[in-house]
Amino acid sequence: MDDERVLSLEDMPGWGNYTANTNPDTTVTPPDSGTTRLAKAPQYYAPAMTIGIFDMNGHYVGKSLNALPQGRYIVRSRVQGHTKSSLYIKK
Repeated sequence: MDDERVLSLEDMPGWGNYTANTNPDTTVTPPDSGTTRLAKAPQYYAPAMTIGIFDMNGHYVGKSLNALPQGRYIVRSRVQGHTKSSLYIKK
């Protein structure tokens, strides 16, 4: 607080008498008070071609899930010209 770039309330005369602009022509949009929403990726319903499978560290591990041990993997596939990444849990 001792830095010259920091302003204290004592350095701002009239701060206690400040009133907000009450101009009726000014509209203020209140912040969203709802819950956090996750964006949902569009679903593509067509044959998919697997581009690659990656471990959770982003390392490429192949194109087949058959030889992989248990774990979580990111499967990247191509559907209708779009690249789609999805989580795959092998139990």
